[in-house]
Amino acid sequence: MVRVKPSQPVTVDLEGQTISGSGITFAFTIDPISRNQLLNGWDDVDLTESYREQIAAFKAKDTTIRPWAVPLAKQ
Repeated sequence: MVRVKPSQPVTVDLEGQTISGSGITFAFTIDPISRNQLLNGWDDVDLTESYREQIAAFKAKDTTIRPWAVPLAKQ
């Protein structure tokens, strides 16, 4: 399709995971995390920020379980 007519429009539907053009549609798969990042316009830092609450909960629990592993405050 594109090889025969390179100017032919092609549509990539990331949400539906399809590529279509010239009346033909193909399905594709993508890693769910990469798909989520692309759909939201996130980079890796934004992805990490989306887990802010879970990270805070882990840190709080870990501090009580392993208080010896918490760095001392700078003086």
